[in-house]
Amino acid sequence: MTSKLALLVVSACGTALAGPVVVYDSFGLGNTYITPGITFGCGATCWHDGGHTIALAFVPSSTVALTEIDTAAWWLSSPTNIVLSVAADSGDLPGTLLESFSASLSAAPAMMQMGSALNPVLNGGSRYWLVFDVPDPVNESGMLAVSPLPGAVEEAYKIGGGPWMSGMASSQGAFRISGEAMPEPSSAVLMATALTAILAARLGRKRPSSR
Repeated sequence: MTSKLALLVVSACGTALAGPVVVYDSFGLGNTYITPGITFGCGATCWHDGGHTIALAFVPSSTVALTEIDTAAWWLSSPTNIVLSVAADSGDLPGTLLESFSASLSAAPAMMQMGSALNPVLNGGSRYWLVFDVPDPVNESGMLAVSPLPGAVEEAYKIGGGPWMSGMASSQGAFRISGEAMPEPSSAVLMATALTAILAARLGRKRPSSR
């Protein structure tokens, strides 16, 4: 009985507990992208202000625990790091930061992979934001490669420490969001029910029979 119930759990929930899946991808076929791209930072040189932090919206196709973000970017005027963050949505603008990453930008466009340490849950069908910044947005600058796929995307930006402002980007940045698949609620309930039955069956076998 126990082995049959265990097999039922594996069969019913195996798909929901599958390995890493891609839930958003704006790269072209073969990880292709377009340059030049979208500038961030560059306050003193480009705009003569406090520098621009940019954010691009994305909607995961299914619910996952974040495992990796891939993008393509490079520095413009001097070597610097990219400061990349995943943010929840708050009134159609970036809200609470779920996780932040930092990595060195190269002088030429290059693919970058950033593994998640916190594995925040991203809910399928909900809006999130990928935020691009540099440590010193006034004096440092980076550029995000552009997706070759057609279509505009929701964009938000802020100048220096100012508030977020919204708009529509003329093109989409190139990035990919991957995560570990999460069980659907019905599968989670089935798993809990089956495991409870397995435990009850084991306890029943251990209980001494009355005479």
